[in-house]
Amino acid sequence: MITTNSKKYNCSKLKNCRCSTTLKWSLLLNFLWKSLIEPCSLTYKPYGKIKPHKLLYRACEALLFGSVYNTRKLRGELTLNKNAVIRSIQQDEVHKLLELYKYLHEEDPELNLLEIQSLWEQIYNDKNLHYLVVDVEGRLVASCVLILIPNLTRNARPYGIIENVVAHPDFQRKGYGTKLLRKSLDIAWEHNCYKVMLLTGSKEEGTLKFYENAGFQMGVKTGFIATP
Repeated sequence: MITTNSKKYNCSKLKNCRCSTTLKWSLLLNFLWKSLIEPCSLTYKPYGKIKPHKLLYRACEALLFGSVYNTRKLRGELTLNKNAVIRSIQQDEVHKLLELYKYLHEEDPELNLLEIQSLWEQIYNDKNLHYLVVDVEGRLVASCVLILIPNLTRNARPYGIIENVVAHPDFQRKGYGTKLLRKSLDIAWEHNCYKVMLLTGSKEEGTLKFYENAGFQMGVKTGFIATP
């Protein structure tokens, strides 16, 4: 949905448009004109509000090319190859996520899906929680959670925390995890975060290098953990 001061435009209708090329250009020029004369933003779950120039870039792709790849980008997805895509989790995929979490904390007790439905609905509908997954042919092979925290310092800019970084053992060292974390950072910057923090309990050089390759710096701050 594109929102200006006076009107709302349904972008989902435009991306599936089967009209002539001339009409597509007319629609696109209308987008350009509206962005120049009125404050404009695009709001949808994967990103929240998007800057006008990025909105127009994605609208151009969807209107003029209409391919699956470009439609995915408009939805906030990132295509890695013909089989893999980074996207937000769907509400009916919690069972797949829990299967993946077995590789994160093996000692955790198995959760009952019926008992956590209310909790999962609360999590899924929280606009400050972004559950990202790597989907390989319908299978969730990696995931992380970006938490956006409203803030009254740093000119009231929010900050982010990334938690629950996990990848299926069969899909590690394929670059999926690195791209997943970079996608999380992109979303944080789209939301004007001034920093994103990530903690790891691992001391292994390979793991630390993995986070550095994804865009994080080690040793900037000292972390402390308290447990009940």
